[in-house]
Amino acid sequence: MHHEPMTDSTELLRSIRQASREEDPSALLRLADTAEARSAAELQPLAAFARGRAHEVRGDFASARRDLARAIDALAAGSDPWLTAACHTSMGNVLRVVDDRAVAHQMLELAEAQWTALDDPNGRGTVRQHIGSLFAMHGQFEEARQEFHRALDLFRTAKNMVGIGRAQTNLGNISASTAQYTLAVEHYRRALQIYEDNKNSIGASTVAMNLANVYYSVGEYAQALEQYRHALQGFERERDQHGIALLHGNMGMVYAALEMFELAMQHYEKALEENTAIGNIDGMASVYTNMGVCAGKQGDLDACLAFHQQSYALRSTIGNVERSSLVLGNIALALIGLQRYDEAEDVLTQQGHLSTQNPTTLSYRYSNYAMLATERGDLTSAAAHYKRALDEAEAGGTLAVVAEHHASLRTVMRRLRDLDGYVYHTDRYIELSKELQNEATVRRLAVIEAERRVEVQLHERDKERAVLYSALPRDIADRIVHGETIHGDRFQHAAILFTDIAGFTTRTSSMEPHDVLTFLAGLFGQFDDMCATHNVFKIKTIGDAYMCFKGDGTEAENAYAMACVADEIRRSHHVWPDGTPVAIRIGVHIGPVTAGVIGTERLQYDVWGDTVNVASRMESTGEPGRIHVSAEFATTLDRASSQISTNATDTLRSFRLHQRGTIEVKGKGSMATYWLL
Repeated sequence: MHHEPMTDSTELLRSIRQASREEDPSALLRLADTAEARSAAELQPLAAFARGRAHEVRGDFASARRDLARAIDALAAGSDPWLTAACHTSMGNVLRVVDDRAVAHQMLELAEAQWTALDDPNGRGTVRQHIGSLFAMHGQFEEARQEFHRALDLFRTAKNMVGIGRAQTNLGNISASTAQYTLAVEHYRRALQIYEDNKNSIGASTVAMNLANVYYSVGEYAQALEQYRHALQGFERERDQHGIALLHGNMGMVYAALEMFELAMQHYEKALEENTAIGNIDGMASVYTNMGVCAGKQGDLDACLAFHQQSYALRSTIGNVERSSLVLGNIALALIGLQRYDEAEDVLTQQGHLSTQNPTTLSYRYSNYAMLATERGDLTSAAAHYKRALDEAEAGGTLAVVAEHHASLRTVMRRLRDLDGYVYHTDRYIELSKELQNEATVRRLAVIEAERRVEVQLHERDKERAVLYSALPRDIADRIVHGETIHGDRFQHAAILFTDIAGFTTRTSSMEPHDVLTFLAGLFGQFDDMCATHNVFKIKTIGDAYMCFKGDGTEAENAYAMACVADEIRRSHHVWPDGTPVAIRIGVHIGPVTAGVIGTERLQYDVWGDTVNVASRMESTGEPGRIHVSAEFATTLDRASSQISTNATDTLRSFRLHQRGTIEVKGKGSMATYWLL
């Protein structure tokens, strides 16, 4: 009794680790309930982690933060090292999402050290992913790219395909953020294939959303909406609130770009509702910003100002300087539009106090000062501010921002009657506008071409996989597709069956080769169908011999399935061209085998071991039209009826065994064998 709690703890930890790795929130919540019901003190950190991890997977970050904090507080000095590292990793990710940057980074670095001590590349890869995402959130794209590549290498070491898919997704996000859309599409497509192969719905939905973001960025709004809707269905199916919030926000942006403002606001409101439910402060602030932009485009400056002020109130609580500065700029613009110039100047002064070296942010700040000066009639100051804005944009901003400032300077120069300045900025604006149009066209075509190229590659891959799945058991083919090398699998209770056609050589000596092939194809085709019905795998045919095996079930399940196949083969009716019935010898044995894939191009899955030899001897020493089985197989099959279950609509078959007696078997000596009737 003294060791019972430890057994409970060990078993629960194992189950929670598996559910966490598979990102199965339902299983995690069930395990949390189980741990809490046992009321053992050492199980409480497990329960709190499982519950927090489930909320993290579902995107309920407010609940996740609460439960993970409870788990970390309950960790004792002797707590399991994996649980300790996992708690800090999940908490670091949650803090990253809600943009508590400093504490998130500290928590993740602590987790990295703990995973390193455990020599766990999966844990380290997950941490590097979260740190990369933290950098990306703050515009540090090169640092983020480096972290995602580190994560990718770690997941490859661990052969973690889902982790590899996530790293590819994040690398696609960085490429999209830096306008490398073709590269982004390639990363996304690789990730999508991995997620689909592993039936990871949330991962696939995330990639679909990111592909839609690329379409949105190049102005392909119809395709963007189609992908967004597809992704939304996946997130809703999995009840992933974080994903649902992102999707509604992104769809709102598309409708706003199409000037369908009512629909845009409806999606923004849904996004705000979901972000509020999960406590995602950064998400809530982003939605308020988009709502403010949408209201401003409709001319409702009061609503525009109110939304941006709500966004800033949230931003100021999480300390994101860059985004806070941009929101203050939006507030100043709304105040300028409302002719509340003194208030606008106060906000711009406040914006200037925020420490930022981002050229785009600085460019917009000077542009806002210029707009205020213009409204006050101080065109000389406006021109000076616009020139400073232009300098910052040319130093590190985008081409579109540079063009925008040239357009503003053109207007100011015209009002100042500065003809040379007007002509210069007009010419530059026209040149940049053409360049932007050409660039947009090139990007759009590049994305379309990237999609076409990837589709061709996927089509070729699907053809290769079709061949692979036809040559190998599905679970073996899946393992090869996922990068695993199949050197040798061990099956302790594999049932092996051999068949041989009595008198085959004599009967076929006078037949045309084509007729022989047609005859064997028809015969073995029926055998294949029988095997497929009972989840038995055909290994190979050699001339008129047929070999199959089943090793993936229990000993009783393997024996019963092979008995069914043997019985159906014996009962099948085939005739020679002269009408004489075909007689087939069948031999079966059960025992340990080694199995693996042979070759590198023409792959073949085969099995080896003494069990195979005995099964072959059962066939060769049998009689035509009968099933000859070993004593081991007979004993196992006799127990099978009490150890296996069938579907409600199926009836368990009843087999009779008749002792043949003792026979001499080459290489084995005397053996007791049976006829299966």
